[in-house]
Amino acid sequence: MELRDKFINLGGIGELIKGIEMMISIILRNIRIPYGYNSYLNEMKKMRSLLSNRTNTNTLITSVKIQSVYQSASLIAQDISFQLSNKRRSFSSIF
Repeated sequence: MELRDKFINLGGIGELIKGIEMMISIILRNIRIPYGYNSYLNEMKKMRSLLSNRTNTNTLITSVKIQSVYQSASLIAQDISFQLSNKRRSFSSIF
């Protein structure tokens, strides 16, 4: 009951139903979810090493979940943005 209420509060009942339908279709068709957790970790490692090598510093990258009506009810549809917490040089000057 609590989990259902949290989803309803986050994104509304329409988004909850859409998220559940997506999950059911993925389970029934046995589809691999793109951008799964392992892929996410690999991309984070690549970005950390790339930025650390270019700036010769230990760069801390954290993920920030974008909270909006469209992403909140479905874990599949959420977007992840990267935030550089320690800006010594501008990002455009690195590349």
